[in-house]
Amino acid sequence: MPTPSHFAAPISGGAVLQPALNNPAFNTAPRRAPAPATYGTLMRTARDALDDAIAHSNDRPPDRDTALRELLGYERFLYATGGHLRQLVTLADLHTDALRRLTNRLDTSNRPDARESTWLHAATIINAAHDLVATHLLDGTPRTVEAEEILLRPASAAASRDVIAMILDAIDGSRQLMHQAARAQQRGHGASLIPARMFAHLQATNHAVSLCARATMYDLAQLPTSPTNPLHDLQPALPTQLTVAPPPITSPLAALRVLRQLNHDQARGLTTASPASLRDVALLGARVASTDVLPSTGDDRPLTRLQRAHAEDQLDAARSAWTRASTELTTAVRGLTKAPGAYGTAIRTLLDQPLDERTQRALLTALPALGRDAARTVQTLARRGGLVTRQPIPLQPRTAWRAITDEHAAALTERFGTAALTSSRALAAVRDLQRPSAPPREALPREQVLQRHLSHSLEQQGAAR
Repeated sequence: MPTPSHFAAPISGGAVLQPALNNPAFNTAPRRAPAPATYGTLMRTARDALDDAIAHSNDRPPDRDTALRELLGYERFLYATGGHLRQLVTLADLHTDALRRLTNRLDTSNRPDARESTWLHAATIINAAHDLVATHLLDGTPRTVEAEEILLRPASAAASRDVIAMILDAIDGSRQLMHQAARAQQRGHGASLIPARMFAHLQATNHAVSLCARATMYDLAQLPTSPTNPLHDLQPALPTQLTVAPPPITSPLAALRVLRQLNHDQARGLTTASPASLRDVALLGARVASTDVLPSTGDDRPLTRLQRAHAEDQLDAARSAWTRASTELTTAVRGLTKAPGAYGTAIRTLLDQPLDERTQRALLTALPALGRDAARTVQTLARRGGLVTRQPIPLQPRTAWRAITDEHAAALTERFGTAALTSSRALAAVRDLQRPSAPPREALPREQVLQRHLSHSLEQQGAAR
């Protein structure tokens, strides 16, 4: 009797009905478009497939052919989870000896000759989740701002914990699988012969992977966790060839989205940049880092006034850093390339149009990332020789445009790095000011204070005795 999991919806989104229910007379409801697969749905399906494979491992295989097929599928599952785990820990920027040994050991479990089995089915779904994440990557790094916010650091670390938990459960279930395969080998039914070195290899792999996985789980447990993981809602990204021109800029928020994406691409060398585009980003940072973003509260308590003064100081420091970053660009330092036209439209919208409170908060939140990307853009342009300045020609009374020196490029990069750092501090100070403060605690009556003091003194005297 097939289990309910055999009639689960496939990854493609369609529905598989039991034969008794697959009758056109029952299909009276209108058909709905299949919901797009998400990373969360794929991993939940993979978890169900893993549980099904573990349950199937407890059954007695009818012959050696079936047992060998399951063992090959189990090795393929280890290889698939190892590849996906390597992808996640790279995005999470995790580097430990246990993690390195774990991924290297899992890479040795590749079985391209694996045939259809319950373990291979679970491995196929893991590969689908791996490919879904890969659609958002370009050379191993997120290719959009939205993907960078979702994939990097906490979300990928939490997903890594889930994958390692699946690996540990698979190892526990594989012990019964190898026991049943050994019994099938003894009975001698079937044409295939399970080599003895395969059992030895699996036992050694399970032992090493189990130790490294548990050590890695301990390291991951020290990281901060969140009740929700945005990676679960991640959908496949469209190929670059299918994308069209950027959406029309109808508001400052739409302009900010275009600016963030183009700034992100410039930092990675995917689109052209210029000193003028870097200067405009610095001018935008100087405009946003002002006291206009501070909330107007009627709270006049000393702590609130102190927090507001601290936020104003941080905003002043950020504004000074952005202003300093804009110097020399387009005057002493020129460029050989030009930014896309959409970049100019977006930055002009943000510099010229009035900004409401919501847009100012969004811009302040984006300033640290804009500063980091601008610093990386300077490095990219300097490495390609795209930034030039007038330099004297030896033994001649004239100057010529030549590529800036490494020291000059490092100074420009440091300015934008400082602007990003000060913007992060200003953002934290503004957020602290926006948090609702706890109501003041009521003072206890004098009698209660004396009573507590007396009880505490008596406890201390009793402990001393």
